[in-house]
Amino acid sequence: MNISTDALVFGEFYEMTERAAHRAAFDGVIKLLRDLKSDPELSRTFAELEPGSDAFSDFTMRVALDRADDVHRQFVGRHFRILPATTTIKR
Repeated sequence: MNISTDALVFGEFYEMTERAAHRAAFDGVIKLLRDLKSDPELSRTFAELEPGSDAFSDFTMRVALDRADDVHRQFVGRHFRILPATTTIKR
């Protein structure tokens, strides 16, 4: 029938959670870009490191994990309301 088990079991819940997670990740990338531009220490460190070096990898991994933890905290213990398909979600 070409229907996922998630859709059968959870209905629109999975789609709403996935959309919210994608939006949070996108917002996180935008925030990182703004921080790279406005945070003197972060932008200086980023500019000083050689892409591909171990130090650059360590720096980017640390920043990425910190940002991922921020997104994860937004969803831990969060309950999503299932809305009818015709409902418009306002930001």
